[in-house]
Amino acid sequence: MSSFAVIVPCFNEEKELENVITGLLLIQEIDLVVIVDNNSSDKTGDIAEQLASNSDRIVALCEEKQGKGAAFSLGVSVVTNFDYVGVIDADSTYETGHFKEMYAVAVAGKYDMVVGSRLEEYAKSHARFGHLVGNKFLSILLKFLSGVELEDAMSGMRVLSKNLINSFDSIADGFQIEAEFSLTCGRNGMRYKEVPITYVERALNNPSKLNTFKDGFKILLFSLQFAGFTRTSQIALLFSFAFGGIAAVWGFFLLQEFLEFGKVSGVAAAVAVSILASTSIQIFLGAIIENRVRRVERHLMKR
Repeated sequence: MSSFAVIVPCFNEEKELENVITGLLLIQEIDLVVIVDNNSSDKTGDIAEQLASNSDRIVALCEEKQGKGAAFSLGVSVVTNFDYVGVIDADSTYETGHFKEMYAVAVAGKYDMVVGSRLEEYAKSHARFGHLVGNKFLSILLKFLSGVELEDAMSGMRVLSKNLINSFDSIADGFQIEAEFSLTCGRNGMRYKEVPITYVERALNNPSKLNTFKDGFKILLFSLQFAGFTRTSQIALLFSFAFGGIAAVWGFFLLQEFLEFGKVSGVAAAVAVSILASTSIQIFLGAIIENRVRRVERHLMKR
């Protein structure tokens, strides 16, 4: 019979941590819960220690290096012997009960990664618009980079196999950790599945720790670097995003002019925007194709 442990990275989650752990302990399939306090400034660490003292199914750790990835890596160090490892955020936005189904799917289908997709309900919630757009953009990007077709690639609730954990480089120290899961899965040709889960809106007094632009940019850069692009392709992608950004901003002003006056005065500007946009797309696709070909070559060489 397979064994199952769940890692709970947490930073300043004194309001919800106990609720999350209580829910996890109700799932009989979970053999061990590893709480990793990520250098919190509130009572999160104290609550974790108290919970651990009351149950032999809980281990409480503290990671002083800031970042979700660093906290997860420390948690992994004590669950290397488990067949499957789950990970969940400590903010109560995920229903812990879904682990029962996700774990069963992973075992029955011998999947290396089962991802809880909250995208459908997430879009209906009052979550920040920037989070929704950023999540969708990064999910699409990771599909291209990793070949792993996930609608909610940034989901914080997953079940991972021992095989994936042993292949994991653990080089992400922050919110890039979710991107690294997909990239690792794709790079090693592992099996995965996405299942729908419930998304619970955050309490008003417990805002998200994710900064839409700052962390989104970090995830973008990490994904491009970790995806195995050559230096030439990385430079090409930077030009692609630069051209695309210029085209988007310039095109927005031209669109405003058209909507207001019914015409565009600068025909040359419109042509330039079209050229920049098409060049951006062509460079991007060229880099992606090169990356895919190199990944196929690596798989064939392994065989």
